[in-house]
Amino acid sequence: MENNLADSNIHVLLAEADGEIMAYVQGEVTSRSDYMPRNVGHVPLIYGVKQFKRKGVGRLLVKELCRFFSSNNAEHLTVRYIIGNKETESFWRKLGFESIITTSATYLKKLDFNLKAMAI
Repeated sequence: MENNLADSNIHVLLAEADGEIMAYVQGEVTSRSDYMPRNVGHVPLIYGVKQFKRKGVGRLLVKELCRFFSSNNAEHLTVRYIIGNKETESFWRKLGFESIITTSATYLKKLDFNLKAMAI
């Protein structure tokens, strides 16, 4: 986290009340010379403490994060979340995000085992 705070392409916001953390969000802008759009904003991390969810705190953090994206000429925004996390999916959908890519993962040992079982 310390390195992220020192990086000018990364912006971290924290919402707190009376010294208690309510939520936080991290945004990052990357520039690409070989793809369009050239400047892309990413939200790799957002977290809300359970008792503060559904109170508008996340929306306020995202709204503030958009200022960072805008000041860094981000033209397109992406977010990542775990498939099946209905609450998070609903949050982003209400803000206009649509799923366009599915990322799948496995452990190398499991892949190796499956490949051996298939006699490849």
